Amino acid sequence: MSSKKHLESIIIKNKLKIWLIKAGEPVPVKRKDYRLMRTGLMAKIFSEKNANVTWITSTFFHQKKETLFDKDTIVTINKNYKIFFIKTPEYKKNISFKRLINHRILAKSFLKKVKVLEKPDIIVLSYPPMRLCVEVEKFAKEQNIPVILDIRDLWPEDFANLIPVIPFFIKRILLFYPYYIAAKIFKNAFAITSITDEIINWAFHLSGITNKPNAAFPHGYFKVKPNKLKIKNNIILKYTRDKKQKDFYIVFFGMLSEQFNIDYIISIAEILYNVNKNIKFFIFGDGPRKKEYLKKTINLKNIFIPGYITQEEIRKIMQKSDLGVAPYIGYQSFNLSVPNKVIEYMSGGLPILSSISGVVGNLIQKNNCGYIYDGLSPKETADLIIKIYNNPKELKIKSKNALNLFNEKYKAEKVYADYYNYIQMIVKQYKISSEKKLNSGRRR
Repeated sequence: MSSKKHLESIIIKNKLKIWLIKAGEPVPVKRKDYRLMRTGLMAKIFSEKNANVTWITSTFFHQKKETLFDKDTIVTINKNYKIFFIKTPEYKKNISFKRLINHRILAKSFLKKVKVLEKPDIIVLSYPPMRLCVEVEKFAKEQNIPVILDIRDLWPEDFANLIPVIPFFIKRILLFYPYYIAAKIFKNAFAITSITDEIINWAFHLSGITNKPNAAFPHGYFKVKPNKLKIKNNIILKYTRDKKQKDFYIVFFGMLSEQFNIDYIISIAEILYNVNKNIKFFIFGDGPRKKEYLKKTINLKNIFIPGYITQEEIRKIMQKSDLGVAPYIGYQSFNLSVPNKVIEYMSGGLPILSSISGVVGNLIQKNNCGYIYDGLSPKETADLIIKIYNNPKELKIKSKNALNLFNEKYKAEKVYADYYNYIQMIVKQYKISSEKKLNSGRRR
């Protein structure tokens, strides 16, 4: 039997103790309209596998920019699952000095605050933020705990994108220290996971790693059955009730911030308003640029920005929509990834209108489940949308393909059950590795 098959065949008899470390995601406390993302779904599914799960996060709710608790707080979700909130300060803007302070305080507090918790068998650590990752890996090394580093974004590569157009090698010089820290974080992890193999390859290349346990697990989502949806929001009821036969709904769900080019969508809406009034854009979400977008669209009758909505409302809206737009800025992290928005659209059977090529572009073309636009010419994209509107048969085929692809690869139950099996394998592999190092030291 091969080493890998041997590890996979071993069942860990004691209840596995897992720490999930991730700040900035919605948590299932205080609000009924929370929208679970990667870590929240991991926590739910791992605890259902009878693991003992502790999610360590911040008291600050990033999406709504509000503080959930005014002090360190532990909330028990069920007998296998609790969330430890570490007190951190607020910030208003995603890119700001105050956000860096928030990250710094969370990192500095970590070593002192986690002493109240039972030592885990393994830590799943989300990357970034970088400073927190450094502190967690330091703790893990001292306590002889394996760390799986789950890479979500390409820091500091994304920082380089914010620097004005200058040669890349100069950006690397300016950001030498962050790149150095990133490489160190990747090397110190016992195993690396991410959303795609392409991101893992990026991490290996940046850090010079040639051999380390690794695996790609995409974002996963739950599929909500229509008969379980209960909608009370009058705006959503109107949206779903008033759609006419010829209406064509293009939707966006997400943070109204710098990572999405909503200005481009507004430009398309301006062009289409005088061409085809049946095509309507709905931009759902909240964020620092919401007021700006409301002001820009005040005279447009074919684009609507209703604000934040719940997970159930998103599901209901997708059932009435025709196309999901993913207007990402063309950063390297998006080109190497399959962002959660793309998978969320597929979960509702929505064909994708994507501004990013890379991995998502290949996915769309290979599975015939959407369309790609270059993000350079609003007129060309408007013409593409007219073409889509006039070809409902093709759109129906792409819708079916999107849903089939979701059911095959992106259902949360399967994605995170596979991740849990991987965790079990890594725990056993780490024990074997530690025993070998110990025996090697004794022989010397």
